[in-house]
Amino acid sequence: MKKLIGVGIVFLGLCVSLPAQDDIIEFTKDNWHLQGQVVDHLGQKSLRGRAILKDIEFENGVIEVDMAFDGGRCFGGILFRIQPGNTYENFYLRPHKSGKYDALQYQPVYGGLGGWQLYSGDGSTASAEIAHKRWVHVRLEVKGTQARVFLDRADTPALIIHELKRGPGRGGIGLSGPPNELAQFANFSYRSDDDLAFDPPPPPITREGMLMDWELSQPFSVTEINREVHPDQQDLPGIEWKNIKGAATGLVDIAPHVRKTGSTPECVLARTVIDSQGEKLKKLTFGYSDEISVFLNGEILFRGNSEFRRRDPDFHGIVGLHDAVFLPLQKGKNELLLMVSEVFGGWGFMCRLGPLRGEAVWLHESIEGAWEASSRLAAPESACYDPASDALYVSNFGADYISQLDLEGKVIERKWVTGLDKPTGLALAGSRLYAVERKNLVAVDIAAGSVVERYPIPGALFPNDVAVGGSGELYVSDSQRHAIYRFRDGTVEVWLESDTLPNPNGLLWDGRRLIVGTSGDGCFKAVDPADKSVTVLLRLGSGAVMDGVQALDDGSYLMGDWNGRIYKVLASGEKIELLNTMDAKLTLADFEFIPGKNLLVVPTLYGNRVLAFRVKQP
Repeated sequence: MKKLIGVGIVFLGLCVSLPAQDDIIEFTKDNWHLQGQVVDHLGQKSLRGRAILKDIEFENGVIEVDMAFDGGRCFGGILFRIQPGNTYENFYLRPHKSGKYDALQYQPVYGGLGGWQLYSGDGSTASAEIAHKRWVHVRLEVKGTQARVFLDRADTPALIIHELKRGPGRGGIGLSGPPNELAQFANFSYRSDDDLAFDPPPPPITREGMLMDWELSQPFSVTEINREVHPDQQDLPGIEWKNIKGAATGLVDIAPHVRKTGSTPECVLARTVIDSQGEKLKKLTFGYSDEISVFLNGEILFRGNSEFRRRDPDFHGIVGLHDAVFLPLQKGKNELLLMVSEVFGGWGFMCRLGPLRGEAVWLHESIEGAWEASSRLAAPESACYDPASDALYVSNFGADYISQLDLEGKVIERKWVTGLDKPTGLALAGSRLYAVERKNLVAVDIAAGSVVERYPIPGALFPNDVAVGGSGELYVSDSQRHAIYRFRDGTVEVWLESDTLPNPNGLLWDGRRLIVGTSGDGCFKAVDPADKSVTVLLRLGSGAVMDGVQALDDGSYLMGDWNGRIYKVLASGEKIELLNTMDAKLTLADFEFIPGKNLLVVPTLYGNRVLAFRVKQP
């Protein structure tokens, strides 16, 4: 890794645009600025080391190359949109991590400083099987601010880069690997193509409480600053502050704003102001690379080091909200100041401030906690309100029963209806409650509190949720078959099976169409019953499990991600995060909303409890 980042790029003169080029470009001094060897390997003329293609300016298009790996630890890949000053976009492979989550890596590089510790997860890293001791074909497609990577001529991308962090632009193309047999390149080609088509990227999500507005100083050598003493108490040269804003995720990548001046570790000061209406103790969760000191109103509260391999041989130092400190805020303005030092792998930080309620549960100002029920519930999965009895029914996926609760959270009867096979979705239709179990749709007589009928679901893999349609029919999702079933006249049949509904989960009939949560692509979608056309209403992206969904009287929706997020989605498409339990590791399953009481009731599945919140309607 150090060899990948530490070697500078020769970038000579101005680039010129050339016509589309998709022939093999030989590794000769006429074609390349060579910083490596050209050798014969596995029957191909190949490059070991690093090279920059001469006299080209690449913006959108396709870059292809074959790569061969010995299997040892190395980092070989493609540099593109190279600009003067050792700044470029970078995709590379880790062949020694074949099959692991970070076998493939994207990072932006500013002034020679890579940021792989800052960019990890969906859109930056991906798992892939990387063959050793044979040629692996790598195809990189680039358009605007997006890119994708295909391995071994597969039809499906191995990595989708949702956002190239340096934005759209032009620049050179290069290859970078170690100067030995661990990684080699052959059969390089490229072509410009402005007509590549990409799906829209998932919208960036800013979690409630992220601190976004900062001031950054110039860099200081770590030898000239005491990182345990506030800068006002040190004899430092004049500090020059620059206003910057964090990314949508809250991440502040320092490298685009402050360039390191040497190869030794350097430190930057970052400050912001927290305005408090009174004396309060608030929790600050944060992540950083590589070292940090946290000061509040001149006093140090935290000193930490998350440098690569600092804590154990496998420690990577990936930036996330992994550390925390409690801030004793004074009434009025409080200065939060960070000293952030860079050693290797990325220079940045992110911070998130309370308020906190319960176990790190985040609530929007329009929502407040009402009650919690946890009386021996067994993985509560779905909640359904019955206005006739003014009661709630809750399915228990971890057992064989449905529970009955009142609207204050008291469990009236824990085993109200029994004999079901891991029940999930619930829906009320007339005098019957319908429940989804592993192979059947089950009808429950509410007055008798017992199962009266089972309707087999043909070809069921994992039937999940159920919703009542406009004419009394029922719809059932199958999260493993990519199918929606319809129940009417005593029969369940496949109503829609389509790749446009990958892993369907949460369902809602909103009066004119069926709303479907598709966990395969992290979306909520609307299906028109007339022609079964599908439109996207909300896109959270890969990893989101689209579960609960409810309609509000103002035309907006409540839409939930099982991982711990519930949003209010306006008719305009704007989304407002109402609830976040991700820090508490508390999942949010198929919730119910009772409009007349503005009560949001949320089963937590493996949290073994039901939470209720009051939602203030506008």
